[in-house]
Amino acid sequence: MATTNFGWTTPPVGGDFNVWGTTLNGTTFEEIDTTVFAVQATADAAMPLAGGIFTGNVKFVSSTQGTTDLGNISGVTDIDLSLGEYFFGVLTGNATINIIGWQAGTDFQACALDLENGGAFTITWNAAIKWDDDTDPTLRDPGFNLLVFGSRDAGTRIIANDSHSSTT
Repeated sequence: MATTNFGWTTPPVGGDFNVWGTTLNGTTFEEIDTTVFAVQATADAAMPLAGGIFTGNVKFVSSTQGTTDLGNISGVTDIDLSLGEYFFGVLTGNATINIIGWQAGTDFQACALDLENGGAFTITWNAAIKWDDDTDPTLRDPGFNLLVFGSRDAGTRIIANDSHSSTT
């Protein structure tokens, strides 16, 4: 019996019923094994199981984002990007909001904060956060604001926008 790249063993000629034979559509078992092994090597080199970089466009039919419930927000509150990209909570007191956990490097990264009653109290934003026209947005009370943050320099400069607000 021959041993293959994947450790499969081909049965002997005239072996047991219901086992692999030595050819498939005229291709020997060893040729199939060699071809599959080469395909695996190419795929592994193109994208390792952990890490790697895609080049070109990736089209998603649908996707989901990690979601974190911040609960009642007051005092010093850290939005930790290691927990997801979408955060939501209710402002219940004056707060200082920081966004932490940006990935190192120059890749663009973004997150969103769905904030309820943001205008009810004073929010001090991390100094790296730069709002449109350098002016903090007017937040709803009562109501909701969807705040979007992005950075291409690991959070050294965070561009921010109040992308949507509503009373319900």
